[in-house]
Amino acid sequence: MALDKVTSFRLDNALLQKLSREATQKQISLNKLVNCILHEHTDLQSDISRNGFIGIRRTVLSKLLEETTDKKMIAIARHVANIEGKEILLILKNEFDSVSSLNWLDNWLKISGYQYKHDMINSDTHYYLIYHNMGYKWSVYLSHIWEIILKNLLRVQAEFELTEHTISFKID
Repeated sequence: MALDKVTSFRLDNALLQKLSREATQKQISLNKLVNCILHEHTDLQSDISRNGFIGIRRTVLSKLLEETTDKKMIAIARHVANIEGKEILLILKNEFDSVSSLNWLDNWLKISGYQYKHDMINSDTHYYLIYHNMGYKWSVYLSHIWEIILKNLLRVQAEFELTEHTISFKID
């Protein structure tokens, strides 16, 4: 049985106060919050720029989307999903199973800054609701990317529902 190591860090007071407030809001201990932050950082966030994520203003992206047809959005989504799917498989190659894949999806959603809900409907079914506030074409794009990635990664089919600002799907 591996034991946790005890290590101390020095944090400036303003940062410590922010972390303490967040821990209180989430109703978890400060220790648990810091561990979650460090896990997220080491799981994916430290490699975010290497994994092709960049910062872009929402208004710029929205304007570009207005000029793109649904057919073109689907073609772009397929292209990106096939590239990202391979990268995800490489990232998860040492621990490829449905649990690590869903953890990766949760981390990706957190890092992307989307508000989302992940619920267990029963012991086998996961429900995701993702609020992106980017318009219907972004819903089309995201749903096609995740449909391909989930099919190739988890070997599951997902049924997507799209609105102007959200996508939702269930997976078994």
